Amino acid sequence: MEKQTVLRSSHRALIIVGFVAIAVSFLAYAKNDEITITPSAMPALQRLAVATYIILFVAFGAIGWGLYKVYKAKVSFPDSSITSIIANAINNKRSKQILLISAIGYGIFFAFTSGIIIYKPEINATDYGFPKPPHVEISPCCDLPGYMPMIFAFFTEHVGLQIIPLNLVLLVVVSFLVGLNFSVSSTAFTMAKRVES
Repeated sequence: MEKQTVLRSSHRALIIVGFVAIAVSFLAYAKNDEITITPSAMPALQRLAVATYIILFVAFGAIGWGLYKVYKAKVSFPDSSITSIIANAINNKRSKQILLISAIGYGIFFAFTSGIIIYKPEINATDYGFPKPPHVEISPCCDLPGYMPMIFAFFTEHVGLQIIPLNLVLLVVVSFLVGLNFSVSSTAFTMAKRVES
């Protein structure tokens, strides 16, 4: 029992470390507000921008792995906690499919509404100084923490991506929570129908 508690704590610590890494990567840009942008400073800012996205994706991996291990532990050794109830509620194929489909569906909706996915048939990207698509570039400077570095990717003159770190974090977290909500609601609805029958 003590070993299980230590394992659960290490999985939770992995989730916390992931969120702290995201916060630290955002705050690393707070020091860039007063930097004078010169051609010699751009390579360092580009490296910092790439490092920020690497940290961001590693943190997503750590959080995902920690959540998966907590889920597995709660399914294997259920208790009366809310996390155990949620884990057992989504522990079937149908609930997992609902979670995945609703999370992806909401993620696409969020990406369009937040401006991550850009579709502007009336605007040509080359008119705004971007090279002929397909083209990807990173904008390392200068804005508030969480808004930089931006990634611009254009696949055609009218379709592209504008990835802002804070929007990316919101996309992943909110999409997962929406998927989880749909999955748990579906399980509760199915159980309520069984009780009524």
